[in-house]
Amino acid sequence: MDATLDFVRAFGWLAAIGVNLLICWIAWSLRHKFVTREDCARQRAEQARERERMSELLAAHEAAMRELTLKLKAMPDHERLHDIELKLARIEGEQARLAEALIGMRGILERVENQTTLLMRGHMRGDK
Repeated sequence: MDATLDFVRAFGWLAAIGVNLLICWIAWSLRHKFVTREDCARQRAEQARERERMSELLAAHEAAMRELTLKLKAMPDHERLHDIELKLARIEGEQARLAEALIGMRGILERVENQTTLLMRGHMRGDK
């Protein structure tokens, strides 16, 4: 037992330093393990800003979805689109028919223009 006491007396100071270092290391680890009030407040503020940003994005998304829904409701359905296609085809046919009629009238108009030109020449010359 005397040997143990002598050993403790000789190296007790080293054991005390080791125990103190161990206690300091545990305190330091616990300090980093738990959140401080400042860190908690900072995290809450950041989360509040993030929630606000996300709510703004969600509001913008909902507005865009509402606008898109209104545009989709305003679009004609399949039957109305088919009716529009038929009407456009009918108009296209009528325009082609009118173009051909105008081409046919071109000759008549040229003959009338020639007759009018001859009459005007004769009138200007004084022929009766």
